[in-house]
Amino acid sequence: MSKRHIEADFSMKEQIEAWRTIKAFLDKAKKEYEASIEEAKVTCQILEEMIANDLHRQGANSISIRKAPNIPVLIAGTTYISQQTRSRIEDREVFFDYVIENNARDLLFGRVSEEGVKVYLEDHKGPPPGVVSEITERLCFRKAS
Repeated sequence: MSKRHIEADFSMKEQIEAWRTIKAFLDKAKKEYEASIEEAKVTCQILEEMIANDLHRQGANSISIRKAPNIPVLIAGTTYISQQTRSRIEDREVFFDYVIENNARDLLFGRVSEEGVKVYLEDHKGPPPGVVSEITERLCFRKAS
């Protein structure tokens, strides 16, 4: 099916303008909301650091607060420290050479490059082996300059 560009009639122009108006409202409301909770987010971060420091100072990694008549349900429960490991590739070529030479597939995350598959699909009749690919359409809006 051949694609073609059409000029919007009046009702389509109204629909697009209504979308832009609502989108601008949503964007503004989101910014205002984010600004309104910023102080609370900072306060929570400071409290988290204080609690973690207190736990470390006492040589503990968790604390339990039991429900009791004088304890609000909101704070009853267990607070604990968990460790997270975050890694990133600093030298892509060195890393992939290591993975290939040492058959270290366990170091790879099972995600495919969307752009790589897009290029592959342009040159082949289907996706690479082991990959399922679908093409979806999205309606985009661009303001005239």
